[in-house]
Amino acid sequence: MTMAVVLAAMVAAGPLTGVWGGPQVRLLLTATGGTMATGCAELALAAPVIPSAHGHFKITGTQQLFRPGPQRADVPPSTTAAQIEGNIVGTVMTLTVSAQGEAPQTYQLDAGREGKLVRCL
Repeated sequence: MTMAVVLAAMVAAGPLTGVWGGPQVRLLLTATGGTMATGCAELALAAPVIPSAHGHFKITGTQQLFRPGPQRADVPPSTTAAQIEGNIVGTVMTLTVSAQGEAPQTYQLDAGREGKLVRCL
């Protein structure tokens, strides 16, 4: 099966669902959006991930940043808007998160893999 056939099947199937993971990142996709966790941040995806026939997608979300050490219950984490852009080739997703005021972060994730997180140190 060619890559074009695999990508066409993904697009025809609708939104991607399931877990994707890699070093310091875990992405859980649902039919309505999803959540992403890294060592010092959590993201809420505002829409489902539906890749193009070439495996590309771009959506928005919100990012919460955490500080090292215990989090104070009376101080909410900072929340900013984020742009999430990705590309899927086979079972590998390259994902770039651009949040306001932060340098873009790029991650490589594998389908079906639970990423191991070491929380913000």
